[in-house]
Amino acid sequence: SMALWASHNGCTGSYQKSEHSSDMGDGTATKFDYTSGCPEGIYVEHYAIHGGGHGAGGAQVDGAKIDVLGFVAKVEGGGGGGPSPSPPTPSPPTSGCENDASWS
Repeated sequence: SMALWASHNGCTGSYQKSEHSSDMGDGTATKFDYTSGCPEGIYVEHYAIHGGGHGAGGAQVDGAKIDVLGFVAKVEGGGGGGPSPSPPTPSPPTSGCENDASWS
């Protein structure tokens, strides 16, 4: 979910919601913008194209195509990269290896 992405990027989880028109789905879209609760240079935005399903790529919102590359350029130019990922937790050592008879 976008709340999970917002949290991952150090954002508060609060968002601004706005309604828009779309050329796909039922003709409506909602934008969820979490950016105001994010650290400087971090952007988390989500456009829900109502009735568009997963095939809504290339949709227009308010008569303009969603510019994915423009958004990526804005994010990369923002100076922020989000928090650094934590190193993986090592698995506990095993006592040995044995065959599982249920596998064929």
